[in-house]
Order: sequence, then structure tokens, then C-alpha cells
Amino acid sequence: MAANIQDVIMLVGDSLTQRGWEQGGFAQLLAERYVRKLDVINRGLGGYQTDWAIPICEQIFAKQDEQHHVRNVKLLTIWYGANDAAPAPNTRHVPRDRYKANLSHLIKMVKTPTSAYYSPETRIILITPPPVNEKQRGNPESPRVFETTRSRQGSR
Repeated sequence: MAANIQDVIMLVGDSLTQRGWEQGGFAQLLAERYVRKLDVINRGLGGYQTDWAIPICEQIFAKQDEQHHVRNVKLLTIWYGANDAAPAPNTRHVPRDRYKANLSHLIKMVKTPTSAYYSPETRIILITPPPVNEKQRGNPESPRVFETTRSRQGSR
């Protein structure tokens, strides 16, 4: 008997994505809304930033010659930036220009016809890191500060 393979929504990102399966999280809500239509695959990795995301995505994105054997990714969310926005010299810090270049690279992996990972059916949603209220967080060791996070919002 052949299995009916359902297309998917793939979520890639940092801990904000990883925690999407928590009660009321966005991954959970997507899975409920798209039940029996699309499966939700969560590839959020806590602590990761865009420099580290590229080699991971090269492992989890299907190459063109493999795509007929796997489920089609209909929607891809890319949600990085919280760790990239850590102030230097934190090891997670990624300068804004490189952050933008890394996001562009991730998009081009999927949307450029000459890319090994080209997937013309896939739609992409970029999600920027949410604002941070330093006073409310009250954690002097926090890897995120308002100014560096703000510089990631709306970056394309």
C-alpha cells in the first residue's frame, strides 16, 4: 500500500521557532489550521544565528534531484535575528550587513533557478525578531539589546 504524502510548511529559525510547538505557539496553531492539508515541520534551533543556519539549511532543504521523492515545501518561514542581534563580542553576534547577506543567501537557495535547492512552488515568509524591552527583561547577561535588535527589524 502506498502512503499518501502530504505537502508541508517548514519553519526554520532560532529558539523562537523551536518554541513554536509550545501551547498556543505559532507552529501548533499552523498545524491546527492546516490539519489534513499541510504538515508542519519545525526546524527551529535554539541559540542559532544566520551564519550557522546556512550549513544547516543545506542539510535540511531537499535538492532539486531529490524533490520528487520528498514532500513539497509549500511555505517556508525564516525567523532568525534574535541571536544575530547579540551585542559584540558575543559569539552569536552577526553584523547587520552579514545578517542581511545571510538572509538573502537563504532566500536565493530556494528561489534561484540555478540553485541546487531551487523550489519554485515554495513561498517564503521572513519574520524579524520581536522588539526587546531591556528594562522589563532585567537580565544584564541577556544576549539581546534593543538597539541591535531594532537594526534587524525590516532588514532585507
